[in-house]
Amino acid sequence: AEVYVEKLPKCDFCDEPALYDAKTRMGPWAHMCEEHFKQHGLGRLGTGFGQRLRPRRALAEAERLRGEPEKELSVTMTQDDLETATFESVWYPTCPYCGAETSAEPDAHAVYCEACSRRFEIINPFFSSGNPRNRGAMDIATEHIGKIMPSLPSEGPPLPKVLNIKWPWKK
Repeated sequence: AEVYVEKLPKCDFCDEPALYDAKTRMGPWAHMCEEHFKQHGLGRLGTGFGQRLRPRRALAEAERLRGEPEKELSVTMTQDDLETATFESVWYPTCPYCGAETSAEPDAHAVYCEACSRRFEIINPFFSSGNPRNRGAMDIATEHIGKIMPSLPSEGPPLPKVLNIKWPWKK
């Protein structure tokens, strides 16, 4: 479990930059450096235990460097990437410009690299991400199922009356 922050906070036990926001053995949560995480942390990360803090380049710097290249490079999500994204709710495409891994949501159609701040497109054959040029397999399957099997009875032919029961208390 990782969280991206604009600036790393200070460790609650010393003045070093904190690399973890996690639960301590004493009970409360704390920002901890590597040394104090080993000393006071529970030793694991995840829901209910804590997360690793990773610095993200300032958004203003990313916006300043955002100048789009003449031809934007892209990365394609693979089946293995989809499986990682399914379990972790994030996947790590490799930036085609600098080679660094950066995090992206499973349905993202573009991302800014955390290392070089350049934007690259993500070609995702599984989700369209609202990108009309990229209809994903899930969208095509959903559309096909909608054509052969209406979701509401009112959309299809009328359903036959199987039971015609007269209830004595209804008039």
